Amino acid sequence: MKLTPLRHVRGFDVARPISIGVMVGIMLPLVILPLLSIFVVGTRNGLSGFWAALVAPEAVFALELSLVTSFWATLFNVVFGLFAAYVLSRYNFWGRNAAIVTISLPTAIPTAVAGFALLLLWGPQGTLGRFLFPQDRSQLMFTAYAIILANIFVTFPLAFGVIKPVFDTMSRSLEEASATIGATRLQTFWHVTLPSLRGAIVSGALLTFARAVGEFGSTILVSGNLAGKTQTAPLYIFAKFNSGEPGSLEAANAIAIVLALLSFVIFSVLFFARDWLFPTVINCTCHGLRIANSEPELPRACRASASASRSRACSKTSASTWPRASRWFSWAPQAAARLRSCVSSRAWNYRIAAA
Repeated sequence: MKLTPLRHVRGFDVARPISIGVMVGIMLPLVILPLLSIFVVGTRNGLSGFWAALVAPEAVFALELSLVTSFWATLFNVVFGLFAAYVLSRYNFWGRNAAIVTISLPTAIPTAVAGFALLLLWGPQGTLGRFLFPQDRSQLMFTAYAIILANIFVTFPLAFGVIKPVFDTMSRSLEEASATIGATRLQTFWHVTLPSLRGAIVSGALLTFARAVGEFGSTILVSGNLAGKTQTAPLYIFAKFNSGEPGSLEAANAIAIVLALLSFVIFSVLFFARDWLFPTVINCTCHGLRIANSEPELPRACRASASASRSRACSKTSASTWPRASRWFSWAPQAAARLRSCVSSRAWNYRIAAA
């Protein structure tokens, strides 16, 4: 019996251009045109006017302050997110789910509420601030350190949210194998676990940095918005837009263009470098030892090895789950020797062990 193709997949599919047109039509007023407007307004006085607004001392300071505070907030949150993801993925304990919810909570809290909460805790009249920072001493609030603290709070769960799912999907067989050949817990984490998290760490760091650079709601409360002292790039845009001075709109748009381009670059890296961040490799288990390679010939060579005495299993999986074996065997030459005996001379031409 001959099957007749469905009508909507034969010939010209009218739903295709209509669907694309509706999608683009919705995106135009909501995303594309607003982004284009800042480039149009920011450069309507020419590139010389744009550059003059961009290199103004207050503008340069605001950009530098945003980049520096975002960097330190990103560094802290990536380190903490990696540690918290490891603990919550490897150990079961009472209150584990409550800890996960608490870490994820800042994403649901309005940023103005976050800034106000920080003031109530660390401010001059705060719960801890009144004892740690009396009014006759230097304050934590209304300084660059307060901006870092606010950025840490609002971006707290981003790196954790990217890293933990990778931990959850990682098999623990490699960690157990490294322990059986004498590796310490630190060696196992450094040579086995950490290389598997390369993509998640980079992605979490870029997302955290992009979010911190554009933070406004919490920083305007904890920084004081002092020009040339605690005014970040988003606060600079806000201040210039509301000043009403001649050229203030162009000055605000110049910084807005830089932030928009920075965000575009970050998300372009996340999209176009996904093959580098999460490469696909072929893993072959031989004599109980797992090796990884991106060449399709390796499984055939492993199966055809005459010296192997055990059955081998080869599968294609993500490199975020199985790290390359070069570092894994760096402290275990006896394991590398066993691995060499598993493969033929043809397979040894590929990256399969600690050569």
